[in-house]
Amino acid sequence: MIYNSDLNVIVEEIRGLRKKMNRPRVFESG
Repeated sequence: MIYNSDLNVIVEEIRGLRKKMNRPRVFESG
């Protein structure tokens, strides 16, 4: 089950990266 937990963490990280890529530089632009 350790492998499954690691996969869930990776999926959450990928979702976070997709959210950042969908809205590029929104926070940086101010």
